[in-house]
Amino acid sequence: MFVVWFLGFVTKEVGGGAFYGLRFSGCVVGHCGVVRVVAWPVGRLEHSIWALRFWRMEAFLALEDGTVYRGEGFGAPGIVCGEVCFNTSMTGYQEILTDPSYRAQIVTMTYPLIGNYGVNEVDVESWRAHLSGFVVRELSPVVSNWRANCSLDEYLKEQGIPGLQGIDTRALAKKLRVEGAMKGRLVCGQAETEAEALEQVSAWSGLIGVDYVKEVTHSEAFDWDESPNDSGEFRLAAGPSEEGDPRALRKSLPPADIPIVALDLGMKYNILRRLRQRGFKPYLMPASTSVEAMLERKPAGVFLSNGPGDPAAVDCVIANVKQLVDHGIPMFGICLGHQMLALALGGKTYKLKFGHRGANQPVKDMDSGRIEITSQNHGFAVNSDSLPNDVEINRVNLNDQTVEGLRHKTKPVFSVQYHPEASPGPHDSASLFQEFRSLIERSWAGFVSCRKGFQLVNRGWLCLGRRLGCTEVRITENGLTWMVGSLDNTVTFKPAGYGQTRRFKWRICGEDVRPQDGQDHYWPCWWQFLPDSGRFRLRSPLWSPPERGEGLRQGFGIHEWNFH
Repeated sequence: MFVVWFLGFVTKEVGGGAFYGLRFSGCVVGHCGVVRVVAWPVGRLEHSIWALRFWRMEAFLALEDGTVYRGEGFGAPGIVCGEVCFNTSMTGYQEILTDPSYRAQIVTMTYPLIGNYGVNEVDVESWRAHLSGFVVRELSPVVSNWRANCSLDEYLKEQGIPGLQGIDTRALAKKLRVEGAMKGRLVCGQAETEAEALEQVSAWSGLIGVDYVKEVTHSEAFDWDESPNDSGEFRLAAGPSEEGDPRALRKSLPPADIPIVALDLGMKYNILRRLRQRGFKPYLMPASTSVEAMLERKPAGVFLSNGPGDPAAVDCVIANVKQLVDHGIPMFGICLGHQMLALALGGKTYKLKFGHRGANQPVKDMDSGRIEITSQNHGFAVNSDSLPNDVEINRVNLNDQTVEGLRHKTKPVFSVQYHPEASPGPHDSASLFQEFRSLIERSWAGFVSCRKGFQLVNRGWLCLGRRLGCTEVRITENGLTWMVGSLDNTVTFKPAGYGQTRRFKWRICGEDVRPQDGQDHYWPCWWQFLPDSGRFRLRSPLWSPPERGEGLRQGFGIHEWNFH
């Protein structure tokens, strides 16, 4: 640490304005870049004389292989351990800082100048910053953006996160790329020696086998953006006549007509914003939530979020996802959620050499041949050889051919390894949220018109029975009746015009009626009452009408149900 004293002449214009991002008014204590500053006037001249005192905060990064990088500290003084990794994004450092997937990691930005547009209150991705430490080549001493509320240095200090600048980040990134991600210890403004730091690095547990999801998930469930105020896409003011803070202007949102459970494994808020923009009504639930508690919400689907660390270490989530797959509810997972789904389906994961972190990762859609430039942040991947035959790989990374997307051949579930919500990054993959909506809509049974003889009971089972006065079922699609039958112990559903007949047995009891055709066909339903029309909207796997000339096939269809 060293101290520099000097006297300087600062004009009134500068004295009332900014000096490296600092505003002087009387005696000021603050920061100039990474340097702590105390300033006060020592004269009453027209061009006031200011005395400035600088403190330089020393810091260093020690890697497990013995390499030490010395530079200048910023942010909060402290000592942290973490896996040292690099991110190739040119912008988006605020979103990276607040991404829960970076828990227990010391992130190095490869772009040389960071911090020039400051930090604002809107673009955060979680309830706090989650990474362990932050390393940059040069911290911008000037903040210049109309949306900024504070500097990067001030934000890290507020969040208790140490930073390091002034090192050769290109050399560090090349080392990590060649030798792989390493454990490291960042010492900022503290008295720990290099030898002590290296000893502590060796003793740190690392990421493999550790469940970090429990450290970043929200402790309580809640409805996302119930107002709604925060989910609309940002828009610029159309002119000076617009009222209010222009930083808070948002585009209008569609009705939230599809309720889903969003399982929080370390959820980025922009994922929830994107879901809401597609008409979803997300209910965020902690990672430890049981399957029973999720299904009590009667969701149309379940979303599996991103998150930190080793996916194989999160045993309880893997078991719950497996139950949800067996239940047949539509699911969409990204990042850690993608890995959870793969493990639940019988696959395995492994640790990548240095991971994929950046906003420029090329991914190929195997169905269309289209190339997407994607935003990614993960250190583990799905082993393609471990996946069962009923799981299909439909996206691959063009850099290393790792698995970037999968879907089940018969279940309504799919996932991607990357971040379609971006933030930061390109929007090439934003359509995946609409794909999730389409999957749910295809899995809805349709609409039920009810005058009598219809009842919804425990867990959304569809209940029919003569004791309720229901005597006939007529199912139509696109105005064409294809199933007609009377409710009896044994009824015949005959697809009109197809010449095919299928017999079902109905178990008529006090709670539910389920068709039997050699085995039980369960009809769990997500339902929503539509008071204007007196109808119910249902989602349930059903027997769908075939194309003309084909036999009946099982699948998902949209139907209108009329109960007489």
